[in-house]
Amino acid sequence: LEAGMRIDAEIVQSLPPGVDTPEDLERARTILST
Repeated sequence: LEAGMRIDAEIVQSLPPGVDTPEDLERARTILST
């Protein structure tokens, strides 16, 4: 913001999956491998 850059935001209906735990990582790997 200090450099005059613009930040855009949008309201969405669903949250993207986060990868915060080893279980989340395994789930993400499964999703991406299909």
